[in-house]
Amino acid sequence: GRGRGRYGRGDGSGGNLDNSIDPNAARPGGNNGGTFGDLINTLYRVDGQSYPAYRDIESSSRGWTSSSSSSVDAASFSLYVGRAQADPFARPTRCRIVVPSSYAQFPAESYSTKIRAIALSDYLNRALSAACIGLGADQAAGGGGWSGAKGGDIRIEAPGQNVLEQSAVVVDASGNVTVQFAINLPARGRTIQGDRAVEIFERTLPTLVK
Repeated sequence: GRGRGRYGRGDGSGGNLDNSIDPNAARPGGNNGGTFGDLINTLYRVDGQSYPAYRDIESSSRGWTSSSSSSVDAASFSLYVGRAQADPFARPTRCRIVVPSSYAQFPAESYSTKIRAIALSDYLNRALSAACIGLGADQAAGGGGWSGAKGGDIRIEAPGQNVLEQSAVVVDASGNVTVQFAINLPARGRTIQGDRAVEIFERTLPTLVK
């Protein structure tokens, strides 16, 4: 069923979601973090290693931070990665992105009440889901048997027909936007494909944020 979000506090936490009831929330994992450049370097470092080395990108609360001041094309957001899946056949890795209101820049009146915030969150969920499909980012690699390429798809909870409170995308009372989604971390067999992971984290995710 669809996860029920809570109207968020103005602390960038994306609604202080309860992991016990929210199907979108990540399980706590390691707590690495740093700049987005640090994350990309980590992915290059674990390229070719056995799949459990993906645990090095787990970041429960520190986050991997991208700043628009670092590049004209960069987006400002923090990425948090929950407990990494144990192998390519396990459930995908839960992540969340927090986009500060200073970058999102939605008019204050668009989230000034709970009803308006729910409507804006629903609109963003629909736009993000459509963008993910449009980019082909929802398509996993397949074929080639056990040793073939696997994963690489991004999963965003699809919106239903009605405008409902949900936890896939939440705009809090200060205009910060939290997006919760899952990534099937890419591999060939049980070996990490760092180059494909870099494509997802360095190019696809920032494109979806923008």
